[in-house]
Amino acid sequence: MRSSARAQPSGAPKAPGQGGPTYSQVTAGLKVGIMDRKYPEVILEMDQLKATKNSIMEQIIALGKEDAIKPTFQQLHMRPVWLGLTCSDKATVEWLRSIQPKLKPWKGADLSIAEEAELPHPEILVGYLLDSQDLSTEEVYKVVENQNAGFKTSSWRVIRRGPSGPMLEFFISAVRASVERLKAQNWRINYLFGQTNLRLKGPKATIESREAPQA
Repeated sequence: MRSSARAQPSGAPKAPGQGGPTYSQVTAGLKVGIMDRKYPEVILEMDQLKATKNSIMEQIIALGKEDAIKPTFQQLHMRPVWLGLTCSDKATVEWLRSIQPKLKPWKGADLSIAEEAELPHPEILVGYLLDSQDLSTEEVYKVVENQNAGFKTSSWRVIRRGPSGPMLEFFISAVRASVERLKAQNWRINYLFGQTNLRLKGPKATIESREAPQA
């Protein structure tokens, strides 16, 4: 009796439950990130992330015909802190590790390659800022740093900003170090003529802004 099941091509990914990787697992790639070896003390800024990308491009161009590994990638993305790469295979990951000592996009650069599970993931913060709708993002960052000693905004990335009544609604992604600093300050920072809350985004987060009383 002839089976009605259609034979699966030998090279095709196996379906779930058949002992092999699924199609999504095959196409997902291997994700790694390149960041400063001294993280979190040293955080890569956007121009450094771009320089790192260019340094990898130079290594690809420098490959010779005799090189066995042909590195291939599915995606590149720039995150706060690290440069993310989705590699097509393990050989590409190993190639990245082999060129790591050559990645010197600026004087004194000391970069490391981490697997996805080891990468720091930023948190989403939200705040409502008075007298700020006409300020650029860079000016908002300067206000925060100039009024809060030791506070660093170099790893912050704006996700969304826009008016909310008289305030500027401000969503940013920030690394764990910034989140812990805010938590220690009860989520409050000095901002212009008073203080404001800047806390983790969530359904229970209530964001206030308070001006100092005028004389």
